[in-house]
Formats: sequence, structure tokens, C-alpha cells
Amino acid sequence: MIDIDRAASQTANLIGENLRKRRKTVFPDDTQAQMAARLGIGVATYGRMERGDMAVSLKHFLVAAEILNCTRQASELFTQGDSHQDGLIEKLLKDNHDNP
Repeated sequence: MIDIDRAASQTANLIGENLRKRRKTVFPDDTQAQMAARLGIGVATYGRMERGDMAVSLKHFLVAAEILNCTRQASELFTQGDSHQDGLIEKLLKDNHDNP
């Protein structure tokens, strides 16, 4: 049987690590403070995101994915592979961006 708490913790840590790596790839000179400003959130909140704190709103992770141009990868977490679901997250992010 899978240890859900352990799996969730490992996944959260991986998400945070991938977020940090992506930030350093896309914006190599950005600090956490600069990325937080891009997201419109506090530095402490962004730091928690990079540490994989899943208590942070999912919205912040999705906006970060959009800013870091990795919404396609993020959307794969929320789809079942059905063709009608392809691009759902990208569409939601675009709609949110166009109609704040």
C-alpha cells in the first residue's frame, strides 16, 4: 500500500525544486524577490512555493507556470488524457489573464 503522506511530500518537494530550476533557467538573474514580484505575491509565499509547501494556493503555482512558460506541463497534472481536456489549464490561464 502506498504511503500517501510520504508520496504527497515527495511530490510537493519535486514541484518546488522544479519551480526553482525553471525560474533559474527562464530568469537566470532573478532572485526569489523578483519572481515573487512577477507573481504579485510576497517573498515568503514564493519561498514556500520553492520549498514545495502545498498550503500555498494552487493559483500561485499555475500563474508561475504561465510566467515560466510551462503551462503545458502543468496542465498534464489535471487532465486524464482526453482530447477535449487538452489545453484546459492554458485556456483557464488565458481567460484569467484577459479578464482579471
